[in-house]
Amino acid sequence: MWFNENKERDWRADATRRIAAAFRPRARLRLRVPRTVRVGHKATVRWTVTGAIRVTSWKLSLNGRIVRRGPAGVRMLGIRVLQSGRKRWRVTGYDARSGKLVSAGRSGSAVR
Repeated sequence: MWFNENKERDWRADATRRIAAAFRPRARLRLRVPRTVRVGHKATVRWTVTGAIRVTSWKLSLNGRIVRRGPAGVRMLGIRVLQSGRKRWRVTGYDARSGKLVSAGRSGSAVR
């Protein structure tokens, strides 16, 4: 907040609609992934979204690579894990113009 020399609030510091919208609570994505997965088995990633957003597609990334894509109504995707080690899962929701709306990530591991 800006003040002038008379300790009055500066009219230029008032929030416009665009600025206020940037500070509103956004949509939240909660991701559930298995902590450990056996190599050669399928890992199912599930998620829930809170907030009013219009996601048209989902992308599931594993260690930085997009491995699956899903339409708007999907709330889980699965992929067969072929190598052991630490895994970083990320789910990203996109709008019709391919703009990123919401994203979340979790870690897990694959064991033999």
